[in-house]
Amino acid sequence: MILARRFFLENIVDYVLKKMSENSYTPQDISLFKYGFNILLRYIILFLVVFFITFFYGNFVNILLFDLILIILRFHCGGFHSKNVYTCFFLSVFTMAIVPQLLLNISVSKETYFFITEMFIVSQIIIRPIKNSKKIYNAKFIDNLKKRKKIVLILINSIYLVLLCYTCKLERMITYACGINTFSMLIEIIIKWREEKKDVWIFR
Repeated sequence: MILARRFFLENIVDYVLKKMSENSYTPQDISLFKYGFNILLRYIILFLVVFFITFFYGNFVNILLFDLILIILRFHCGGFHSKNVYTCFFLSVFTMAIVPQLLLNISVSKETYFFITEMFIVSQIIIRPIKNSKKIYNAKFIDNLKKRKKIVLILINSIYLVLLCYTCKLERMITYACGINTFSMLIEIIIKWREEKKDVWIFR
């Protein structure tokens, strides 16, 4: 199944690149395009799988908010990155479609949710963004990330406080997304420390 999916993706990418090569692109351009197309196709398949699982089990709005917050946090704060493409795919599906469904069954007081959420928000503000070792960051990107990170977390916290005023499950989705991303960041830090790669942050 996995091999069939892999060959299917490669065939699509190779077909597109074949058409592009007719326009006199350099081998370096084609290699870059191939990398980009592969990433794009993986994201499309990921979101389709997550959509169908969520649609089947219900709670679509809740899961959508959870996934949106989690994606925003991952982009600005970083987190755990699997070295294997397929492990990454299945972990992403599990985290974005299955985990929030399970967490919806947990019910505690609003005061407890408030305390936990604020703890996660503050933790992500304090912890510096975790870099993906597979990516190259330029100075401009790092500078913009520094400026946006705290603003994004404060905005997320503001949305949470507004939702907290109402008796619904939406505010819990923000709590869960913040919690999962915080633990994801801590796991990545621990892994890098065990590998003796101390420089896990984007900036010092």
